[in-house]
Amino acid sequence: MDPEDALIEKIQNNLSNNGFPEKIVAFPIDKIQAIVEKDQLELDMILSRLSMAGIYSEEQGDKLIFSSSPDSFSTQNDESNEDPATATDGLGDLLKGLGDLPFDPASFAGKSKDDIMNMGKEMMEKMSETDKAELFQKFMSMPAEQKEKLMGKAKDFNLF
Repeated sequence: MDPEDALIEKIQNNLSNNGFPEKIVAFPIDKIQAIVEKDQLELDMILSRLSMAGIYSEEQGDKLIFSSSPDSFSTQNDESNEDPATATDGLGDLLKGLGDLPFDPASFAGKSKDDIMNMGKEMMEKMSETDKAELFQKFMSMPAEQKEKLMGKAKDFNLF
């Protein structure tokens, strides 16, 4: 198999193993770049071919973010010194564990912490007390490990 085709297949398999296309997946760009250089390939060509297959990517900090929608990416907030790739890493995945939500967790992709906080405040203001209680029940029924990870993200956001 052609080295370029082999790498594309490997990336697709790794994405699939990490929940793609339902999830936005991030890989360390230095690892991908090392493979590309070792095989004397062009990363731009690999990413272009992936986008033709419906796998879109964007470099954010030291990560290469993959999504099934080009609309998942937004430009970084110039006022924020936070790297959106690390600020929101895994947050959407954790929130999906709460089941149906009045928003799409993927909408957090590429957002700064401030943007996510504002989105969360708006969502909570719009929710009825019944919806809030239902959301709390969903949280309480999550597996302990997932609750712990979600609470860790809340600490990262200085919510408590």
